[in-house]
Amino acid sequence: LLSVEAGGGSRMQRDINEGNRATARKGSASAGAGRTDTVSQGDTGSGIKVGSVLRASSADRSPFLLKNQEYHKSLVLITTEDDYFHAGVLLNHPATKGLELELASRADPSAKSTLTIPVRYGGPYTIKGDGSGAPTPQGNGPMWLHMSRKLRVCGVGESVGEEEDGAMIWRCTQEAAIAAIGDSLAKPSDFFIVSGISVWQGPDGMGAEVESGRFEVVPPSQVSSMWEKLQEQDVLTKMNLIKTLSHGNDAWEAAGGNVGGTAASLAANDDGPVTDGIGEGFDEEDDSLVFKTDVQVSKLSDDALRSWVATFLLGAPSLGA
Repeated sequence: LLSVEAGGGSRMQRDINEGNRATARKGSASAGAGRTDTVSQGDTGSGIKVGSVLRASSADRSPFLLKNQEYHKSLVLITTEDDYFHAGVLLNHPATKGLELELASRADPSAKSTLTIPVRYGGPYTIKGDGSGAPTPQGNGPMWLHMSRKLRVCGVGESVGEEEDGAMIWRCTQEAAIAAIGDSLAKPSDFFIVSGISVWQGPDGMGAEVESGRFEVVPPSQVSSMWEKLQEQDVLTKMNLIKTLSHGNDAWEAAGGNVGGTAASLAANDDGPVTDGIGEGFDEEDDSLVFKTDVQVSKLSDDALRSWVATFLLGAPSLGA
């Protein structure tokens, strides 16, 4: 069953009504019939499969301005597919918590260093089980992800989705990740730890979101660039809030093919003050601006996202003003 539990400074929680619980339970039961896994790894017909990576809409008028602001400029990895829903994890929201690893030098065991891997907010739900008490394929703990070619060759984990379908992100256990770091096969920054999932219900699930323009499929050729930008994020603090959001925006831009990130995006949008129309700073023909102002509509959505992160992940609402 899906339950609500989210990490972050303010421990945001979201209720699920009984109808949603019944839908999730029904989906699990259906997937279990005639299949070896609790959930399907196939295609629902929408073209969105387990392993697909998506980014939120690039429209000037974000569909997430007034609600669900955490999905504005978000990056999503689909991890579960069923006849009744898609589930996935957000990749771009480090929380205020991290996993500390103490690393010892092989040459000098007394020389130790401590590194922290950010725990990322994946969504407002956690999977407790399918009602039978059996564990789910995702397990009950945080999800460990990597894109390391070396780790793939060494068989650390397994692909999220089918590689022939373009899946590039792998999932592994915490034990396997720590062992790989200890054996110098990987650095802590090679791994993403994600806690919580997001769910899109309905026969088409995320497919309906793409069809409506709320999300866009990220081409496999852009996933590596996106991942590299996300690796620049650290555990969320009051001091790095703006930098964290900037890195997330850079990753979102890279996922759409703009490897220049925030700076390039700002340069492209900076056409100087708009002076046509009614008064300076207002263009009656330009709906990318807030009515009778020179404020970009897209900036409102960015501000709303900052407010959400500051409030629900950082627990400092005043920093979102």
